[in-house]
Amino acid sequence: DPGLLEFSLARGVMLASLSKRKQIDHAIAAMSKAGRAGLRRPILDIYGRGPQQKPLNKLLDDQKPRPLVNLRGYLPDAVQQFAEASFSLLTSNNEAFGLVLVESMGMGCIPISYDMPYGPSEIITTGVDGFIVPADDIEALAATIRKVAKMSPAKLAPIRNAAYQRAQDFNDEHVTEHWSTIMGSALESKSERL
Repeated sequence: DPGLLEFSLARGVMLASLSKRKQIDHAIAAMSKAGRAGLRRPILDIYGRGPQQKPLNKLLDDQKPRPLVNLRGYLPDAVQQFAEASFSLLTSNNEAFGLVLVESMGMGCIPISYDMPYGPSEIITTGVDGFIVPADDIEALAATIRKVAKMSPAKLAPIRNAAYQRAQDFNDEHVTEHWSTIMGSALESKSERL
């Protein structure tokens, strides 16, 4: 039950390859703009590696004041970090599905994602089980980070629980059942034509 897990109220986690497509510089800029959320100051831990590591480190070093963003590198079981965070970020310019959203939600971590084709808006219902912000809108991303970081545990709990429940729609059993129904319908349709 994600409502019972211990988590940091203002901690975010991002799992991503450090590539241009993931637009991690947008996450850094949003964290810089988010500033304080009441008495809390949001922190973001980014897990992953890739060709943008050096430019991203330089970007972080050049920010004044430096946002509370940590490039943590590769961690084999990084998905477990979602259980200890209140939010996750997805700032890519495109995703085929957005598995990281379902992984986050499955740990009761509230996803904050850019709107993009093929994914987030099919998975997340804004304000219910996560938040979708307009693509490339760093100001909206920062405002949503601040909003989630300010929420009390009592206000976060229903969203965390809804995120967890939504992730169950994508588990192996549910997907297999759905595919079985589709394949049965296709086979029936083919038989009727013969």
